[in-house]
Amino acid sequence: MERAILFLSLATVCAAFDSWEEIAPMPTPRSNVGSVVLEDGTYLTVGGSEIKGNKVLVTNIMEQYYPSKNS
Repeated sequence: MERAILFLSLATVCAAFDSWEEIAPMPTPRSNVGSVVLEDGTYLTVGGSEIKGNKVLVTNIMEQYYPSKNS
């Protein structure tokens, strides 16, 4: 089973090929997120912070990435 690491939703590291691959961006741009690979191979990204004007806001948004659909 090939494993990959979600990297700020911009790229994945394919360990088997030692390469980078661009993937679809997250719907909500933010930083300082928590991410985990679930048993079904999808990625769950939670929380983080986003900049609105001159303020940094903490978010409670959860998004799931499906590698098979690149979405």
